[in-house]
Amino acid sequence: MFSLQFKKKRSPENINSDLESVIEFLEQGNWKKALKVLNEIEHCCKENPNHWILKGDTYKKSDNYSNALDCYENALHYDPDFVKAWVSKGDILNLMGKTEESVICYNKALTLDAKNSCAWCSKGKILYSQARFLEAVHCYERALDSDHRAFEAWIALGDSYFDFGRLRNALTCYDRAIFLNPKCAPAWNNKGNLLKKIGKYDEARFCIRKALKLDPKNRTVQRSSEIFMDFRV
Repeated sequence: MFSLQFKKKRSPENINSDLESVIEFLEQGNWKKALKVLNEIEHCCKENPNHWILKGDTYKKSDNYSNALDCYENALHYDPDFVKAWVSKGDILNLMGKTEESVICYNKALTLDAKNSCAWCSKGKILYSQARFLEAVHCYERALDSDHRAFEAWIALGDSYFDFGRLRNALTCYDRAIFLNPKCAPAWNNKGNLLKKIGKYDEARFCIRKALKLDPKNRTVQRSSEIFMDFRV
């Protein structure tokens, strides 16, 4: 694997190439290699907000939330209107249990970009966890109005319909999420749980097995699989 240790000068093209390699490492789940590259190029892109976003995402992958937060704040230091940084900061604050601060970040992002589907969806999930169901659904709908391809918003809306007992609507949402992202384990998992609830056990088993194959380390998917294994028709 390449090393940047002795490269004192980096062209913008090289930096972009390095950042793309970081994205590839993160997609592969190799946060250590991603962090290595980021540290090696940091001397020449300290003022690049995208560098700090990627470094924050890398720390997030390693469950180092405190360092991730520092990185997102660095991104905002260099670009206070960077919407993605506000959303990322909100996400990490939520993981740290600071939900009120998290919502403030999402609101800031939406002030800058009222059509940001990620901010709407993330805000909706927090509101839903606070039993503010109608407000949450409104957020999911705003997310989908902004981007009909936002599969996470389809899943969240499906979960809301599921909890409301509107199972047909929920199934439509999960199917839409799967159509947009066939490799989304949560969508397959939630669809499987719904099908089990309405007695379609063979279809449910297929969906949950599919979810487990896509993301075998996902604890929610593991739990669904265990429950289904213990379940007797």
